[in-house]
Amino acid sequence: MSNKRDAEIPRIGGSVKVLITGATGFIGHHLLPVLFEKGCEISVLTRNPEGAAEALGWPVKAFHWDPSKNQLDLAALEGVSAIVHLAGESIASQRWTDEVKKRIYSSRVDSTRLLVKALSEGSGFPQVHTFVCGSAIGFYGETGEDKVEVGRPAGNDFLSVVCRDWEDALFDSELPNLRKVTLRTGVVLGRDGGALQELEPIVAMGGAGPLGDGRQWMSWIHIKDLCRMIEFALSNREVHGPLNGVAPFPERNKDFMQTFADQVGRPAVLPTPKAAIRLVKGEMADFLLASQKVVPSKSQKLGFEFKFQRLSQAFQDLYPNGIVEQQRQFYQWVDQPIEQVFRFFSDPKNLETLTPPEMGFQMVGLSTEQVDAGTRIDYRLSMKGLPLKWQAEILKWDPPREFVDIQNRGPYQFWQHSHRFSSLKGGTLIEDHIRYKVPMSSLGQFVGGGLVDASIDQMFQYRRKVLAHLFRSK
Repeated sequence: MSNKRDAEIPRIGGSVKVLITGATGFIGHHLLPVLFEKGCEISVLTRNPEGAAEALGWPVKAFHWDPSKNQLDLAALEGVSAIVHLAGESIASQRWTDEVKKRIYSSRVDSTRLLVKALSEGSGFPQVHTFVCGSAIGFYGETGEDKVEVGRPAGNDFLSVVCRDWEDALFDSELPNLRKVTLRTGVVLGRDGGALQELEPIVAMGGAGPLGDGRQWMSWIHIKDLCRMIEFALSNREVHGPLNGVAPFPERNKDFMQTFADQVGRPAVLPTPKAAIRLVKGEMADFLLASQKVVPSKSQKLGFEFKFQRLSQAFQDLYPNGIVEQQRQFYQWVDQPIEQVFRFFSDPKNLETLTPPEMGFQMVGLSTEQVDAGTRIDYRLSMKGLPLKWQAEILKWDPPREFVDIQNRGPYQFWQHSHRFSSLKGGTLIEDHIRYKVPMSSLGQFVGGGLVDASIDQMFQYRRKVLAHLFRSK
């Protein structure tokens, strides 16, 4: 049933201001580009505003909060039209000690109560018309072979209680003009976080298989579809209450693992016994082994269309070139015009400025007087004290929007780096899209992939600081 404020709800975009919690997390990292593409203004709540603003790379306004201390900077809510609440302690990355369970509960339930309290007290912030809150299909608990719709009541295990109280903190609030939505997400598929980040190195070595007998149902969603569903919930006034953030076709665990293995050309025949999972994971094993056949009927009836309905489609999108090819994306907004920014990047010697000094990066050769498609650039560098030579070749040169380079000679089996530039919010968004393979294929990725990923992260953290200084507002 609609409320009187529904008539005032604009579609997301233009000057709509959205406040996000959990923006530095896995889902938040993917959601920001979606909302900025719609033209939104973004503010974020974080324990470390300065660090978060730098880490995110987007033109966001960051405000302090600390739900564990009941702290929230109310300035964050000024002018905000919608809230997306994604903050929460990681569930699957650690054993559930009593202290961890307390943090899992408090980081979700108490943080939601803190936001609702801020909206409720005094004159409040009446311009806030929409609140989209995270949740999870853990709400339902173990459901066996049943097909689960949003009307099913909550289960009674630990995660069910967390999700129930999390949602109640929003739905029980006395804010009659606030449109309230919760997203009960399943297993979110993306290579830079969530379940696949844990599974990928094991699958790459052919060591993955079903959990237990593998007959339990898994309800999943591609990270791109989840972010689109959040935007859908923000934009559509017909959306109220809980939505199941899952794809239309759940899979049994054994079929999930086999589909993954088939896409990347690896076997998936080694099951992990339930007893071993319980020994290692403790109480969390119930969460990992639960059968949940959840479907998104309500979302579809409201008009949401999935880009990835089948699991095979999701894996084809995530692993188009197999499992040993890694993909990374970095974003940074700077407060300078696109022509000036591209001019800086068009000088290959400036890569020395953008690289950590300990790498000793030096340009030693340039095959053409002016950089263009086909130009080859030779560098010397040091990685972990080992002297190396690197030759890059420009594949594409399209000033001031994009250029692409590949490694002809260097430490990687394969390296391709797309540099993209676009005007945004009076400045320039710099996008780095990298594809690479480490030597020795799967073994190299299993043994050293994590170190390579960390090294790339450190390099771009350094680059972000340098660019922020070079292109800071005058």
